[in-house]
Amino acid sequence: MNHEFNWISFSMRWLPCAVLVLGTYDPYGMSYYQWITTDGGYTSLKVLAGVTLLILHIVVIVAGARSLGPIGATLTVAFFGRRRGFSPTAASSTLRIPGCSS
Repeated sequence: MNHEFNWISFSMRWLPCAVLVLGTYDPYGMSYYQWITTDGGYTSLKVLAGVTLLILHIVVIVAGARSLGPIGATLTVAFFGRRRGFSPTAASSTLRIPGCSS
């Protein structure tokens, strides 16, 4: 088994990720969501593209979970939970540091 990292292996990783990101979200209105909500035809092609994007999402999520491991997943949840969990209202957008008066 050859584990050499070269331009071909880079391209084989980069291309599906680029398709996933650009197919899922594009601020200029060329995303999968925009395509299925605005255009009325090509139903079977839309389903095929949707299933392909779903499979790519699952592959990326599984690969990310495997690479993080249980400790990395716990730290990730703790980090993002901390950032989102302690600000239920957006009354103040300033950062308050304990011990510093403003």
